Amino acid sequence: MKYLTNIKVLNIVLLFIIIVGCNNNSNITEKDFLYRISKDGNYGFMDRNGKIIIEPQFENAYGFSENGTNPVKYDNKWGYINRKGKFIIQPQYEEAFSFTNNGLARAKINGKWGYINTKGKFVIERKFDDAQGFSENGLAAVKINDKWGYINSKGNTIIKFKFDEAYKFSENGLARTKLNNKWGYINDEGKKIVESLFDYYIEDISESIQTYADKGDEWVKNQRRGNPRVKKDYAILSNFDKNDLAIVVISGKWGLINKNGDFVFNPQFDFIKAFNNNSLAQVEIDNKWGIIKSTGEMITYPHFDNMFDFANNLAPIEIDKKWGYINLKGEVVITPQFDGAFGFYQNELAAVQIGDKYGFIDATGKIIIFPKFDGGTIFYKNNLAPVKIDGRYGIINTDGEFVVTPQFDFISNFTGENSFAQIRNNWKYGFVNSKGEIIITPQFDNVWSFDSNGLATVEINGKYGVINTKGEMVYKPQ
Repeated sequence: MKYLTNIKVLNIVLLFIIIVGCNNNSNITEKDFLYRISKDGNYGFMDRNGKIIIEPQFENAYGFSENGTNPVKYDNKWGYINRKGKFIIQPQYEEAFSFTNNGLARAKINGKWGYINTKGKFVIERKFDDAQGFSENGLAAVKINDKWGYINSKGNTIIKFKFDEAYKFSENGLARTKLNNKWGYINDEGKKIVESLFDYYIEDISESIQTYADKGDEWVKNQRRGNPRVKKDYAILSNFDKNDLAIVVISGKWGLINKNGDFVFNPQFDFIKAFNNNSLAQVEIDNKWGIIKSTGEMITYPHFDNMFDFANNLAPIEIDKKWGYINLKGEVVITPQFDGAFGFYQNELAAVQIGDKYGFIDATGKIIIFPKFDGGTIFYKNNLAPVKIDGRYGIINTDGEFVVTPQFDFISNFTGENSFAQIRNNWKYGFVNSKGEIIITPQFDNVWSFDSNGLATVEINGKYGVINTKGEMVYKPQ
């Protein structure tokens, strides 16, 4: 939903920076973002320089909506503040959520939900047992007497109250609903697009490493790669992805449907991984891997023993315990010859393993950096790669030269918009920058990644503070 916040949240107590959201159309600039802080169990807000803008005083707080309001909990009631911390709607609700882009927010009093305007007045009667926020199509799922339906911003019933469960409409115009204990999808007219035939619904089914349901609600642990193994006759439905495809699992076989409810691939696979940016997905049949396209084309029938995802149009594949690479057409372009292989992620080099040593090749398979490292996987967009040799970590450039000599117990991946990597010695943490320069020597008990404003949460002696990219404290540990 695009109504989400134009603030960034830094929660000291939870030990990491939580980005609640930043709307692309927001008038709030990067330097105006506010960070949520927690002290002694109360929440407040500071700016990027560590200046306290709103003193910690609230029992709970969310993020600011585009209209500049923020639901906060004070004296066990919810109200709304502006960016100066002044109440514009006094605390009076049992629960309350952010305003959506139609200017309405759901709120509850005496166990009943309704929708308020920016003055705090209920403009949709408080009569619902449960309620969700409005979707972009102007409809909201609400519950009365154990049944869900959908209303518009005037409170008029648009889709009758008949569902066991109902959720918000997604960008593709469909909403997940449960009818007679079976899951399916409807459009904004209430028409069934995907029939309610499925026993379970699971978010991001192909990416989860959790367990999935079997007969009798007994949870079955995945035995291999976190792949769900669905037994008996249970049917599972996933959410729709960016290609408007949803995974269905029927009698243990995986297939794909489009937003019209038509099969793009009939259930035939043992597993389907998420589609990548090339609209390709890895599929498994009888422990062999192949590739399909979101349009319904089988690029290569499953015959690889193992494979990883594409990066820079090449994917590592394993045949008879040796690794090579294929292109987007499924053609082998680097003959399987390595004992291990990784992707061409952020530049034109990929790590390969020969014996127990790691080196790097280019996209033709030519060895550019001879395998001599004990560990190493990825060159980043700054053309630097952390590697391990003789038990110590350092950083090399694309010529294989050390820009940071092996001296650390550990070096993380380069992360964030500022491309910093964490370094560790004797369980103390610091940072190197995108040039490989040690800018903050290991001194903290723990650290988290820098955000786009150049701020990172750090821990010292059980207290949490915030530093900038120079290592200066902008919020002292407390």
